[in-house]
Amino acid sequence: MAGLDRKWRRESRDQNLQRDRDAKPAKHWKEAEETGARAHGGKVTKGSGCSWRPDRKLDSVSERWRMSSKTTGDKSIRVERGWLEETRRAAGAERHQPALHIGFDPDQNDQREDWIAMPAEVFKRINQILDAVEQREDAQARALLGMLARPI
Repeated sequence: MAGLDRKWRRESRDQNLQRDRDAKPAKHWKEAEETGARAHGGKVTKGSGCSWRPDRKLDSVSERWRMSSKTTGDKSIRVERGWLEETRRAAGAERHQPALHIGFDPDQNDQREDWIAMPAEVFKRINQILDAVEQREDAQARALLGMLARPI
């Protein structure tokens, strides 16, 4: 019996060594966080998922936006309401606008594709600002931009 036990341990140890030598999976989530940060001119938050502090939450932050990033290698992703609520809560605590960045990793035939989700009220304000700029109403555009600076 003792010989069998030693043989089992040796085989188990050999499997662990082989597992450690295998190639590590690519960190696509890191690329997604960097892409999201570039989209709003922000910086990636180090250790964003490990902190309870609102100023350290979510994956990237800029002067106006606080963004969470999710990525998948599949053709689809299920958006969870909890992600949106966490994003709104963390952004509101720091007086930022919330946004959710969704990235799709490329496969053999695709390019990487990235999308941004935000509350409809924020999207509406952005469109109002664009309309005011288009009509050359600078004062109104600045006033609307000031409204965008306040969290919803």
